[in-house]
Amino acid sequence: MKFRMVLFIVCSWASGASLPPVQGQVDSLWSVWNDPSKHDTTRMRAMLDLTFDHVLFSFPDSAYQLAGLLLAKAEALEDSYFIASAYNIRGASWQIRGNFPAAIEFYVKALAQVKLLGNERRQADMHNNIGGILHDLKEPERALAHYDTCVSLSQRTGNEEALADALLNSATILRERGDTGEALSRYQRSLEITARTGYQRSSALNHGNIGRIRSGLGEHAIAISHFEQAIAIAERLQDKRLLSMFNRELGEAYARQGRYAEAIAAGQRSMSICRPAGMAVEIHGTARMLYRIHKKVGDIAKALAMHELYAAMADTLYNEKGREEMVRANAQLHYREQAIADSLGHVAELDRLASEREIAEIENRNERRLLLGGLALVLAFGGTVTWSVMERRRRKAWHEREQAIVSERKRIASDMHDDMGAGLSALRMRSELAQRNEPDPLKRQQFADLTKQSAELITNMRQIIWAMHGETGDLNDALDHCIEHARAYLREHGLDLVVERSASMPSPQLTPQQRRNIFLVVKEALHNTVKHAAATRVVLRAQWDGGLRMEIRDDGRGSDPISPTNHGRGLTNMAKRMADIGGQFRFEHKDGACIAIHVPLVNAP
Repeated sequence: MKFRMVLFIVCSWASGASLPPVQGQVDSLWSVWNDPSKHDTTRMRAMLDLTFDHVLFSFPDSAYQLAGLLLAKAEALEDSYFIASAYNIRGASWQIRGNFPAAIEFYVKALAQVKLLGNERRQADMHNNIGGILHDLKEPERALAHYDTCVSLSQRTGNEEALADALLNSATILRERGDTGEALSRYQRSLEITARTGYQRSSALNHGNIGRIRSGLGEHAIAISHFEQAIAIAERLQDKRLLSMFNRELGEAYARQGRYAEAIAAGQRSMSICRPAGMAVEIHGTARMLYRIHKKVGDIAKALAMHELYAAMADTLYNEKGREEMVRANAQLHYREQAIADSLGHVAELDRLASEREIAEIENRNERRLLLGGLALVLAFGGTVTWSVMERRRRKAWHEREQAIVSERKRIASDMHDDMGAGLSALRMRSELAQRNEPDPLKRQQFADLTKQSAELITNMRQIIWAMHGETGDLNDALDHCIEHARAYLREHGLDLVVERSASMPSPQLTPQQRRNIFLVVKEALHNTVKHAAATRVVLRAQWDGGLRMEIRDDGRGSDPISPTNHGRGLTNMAKRMADIGGQFRFEHKDGACIAIHVPLVNAP
């Protein structure tokens, strides 16, 4: 959960706060705007007040149209102040309606006009606005650049409120990417300002974020103190979302100290706030926390109830996440298209200048050369632009196809995890509970077998989800997963595992098929060892040799040469999986069995 103040300081140079429409005021401002005898500045001020105070937050689409009237007048007079105001209202209108790319476009235009005015205080506000939208769109580096600019401008102008917000928001980005030292420093600076200025909501968020970092560092007593201060401020503000969030974080800190009774109490306070209010994210997070703690203390019935609530909220959050991802994807596509268009425009301008110089030189020679040279240049430029446009369309179509495939894989994996995973977990917990309460030894053993089978199904399902996941991963991640599976699987069957792995193993990216086939070969090889080899020890060796070279060798009784009669389709399938990704497969049966594979990886660093 992100502790971050979402800024909305739109049109901050417009006087007054947003007020409900008052018909008399609206009519008066409208009449001033339509009175040509009034001074132009007076008329534009009336339109600005009308649009911002009475229309924007209730009728954002109408505000957009009224801002267009103001913009036309201001541009005719070349008045940067009112041009910036009109751009800013149009950006706010799009932001309210959820079109973030369009909002950023107008905010950037407004920022350019404010720079012409030399008003650094308003520049800081605009950078803060743009940073907030980019952060919501998961573009942290761009957002951080705007926040840092806001910090610099606010320090120069003494704008403490904007400085505190920019420090808070930029610290959140730094914390999310793991730079906890700098994040903690910025949270503390922001907290000092908010404590002095009385900006309570930011103060509560700073306390909460500092508590989360301290808890992650193992400083639980300090973390609990900050969470308690954040809760006290949230109670004064009567902010239910902050109360629910901070009580849950307080419960997590108690649980890390082993104070489970206090952790449960804090979690129940959080649930009593968020559940009646229908806060899906908070209900999901609090139910997950209470499930883990109840399970830890052995209260299986309450753990099961919280797990069922946690699973029930998954569908709601999945749908919300899908909508967010769609908005984010559309925004990022807009940025890419705009970047390509800007690049083509720049190339066209350079070509135009070169053409003019060449034409000037040719005119000094003769008219015929000028005509032929100009024609050749036009054809070359036209071919370049045509090729660029076609290439962009081809890449866009390919990207959309790939994104559709990745999205479908993610959806299937998520559905399996949320639906089947929740059902299997519930089945396992119910069988454990039934086993504990069953007096008949025979039935108790049957429940134990059911529990074991459920656990195995959960493990297999997680492996399938990992193997089919649509995103690529690197080589070391795939090796870690294979070794983790081998260690757990062999331990379960009483076999020792020795891992010999090159210390300087590169980490190139793998395609989903490469990652899946490597893991399935390892899994099948281990299964054959357990089933056929009567071994006591397995050696898994991974080396780099222009690609991945891996051996899985046991000390068992060996095996006959490869034949469908003796081995079914296991070895044949392993060989086919390697062939499908351009790799090699080898089987040996001397002094134990040995499976060897080699996968060339030409994109290694």
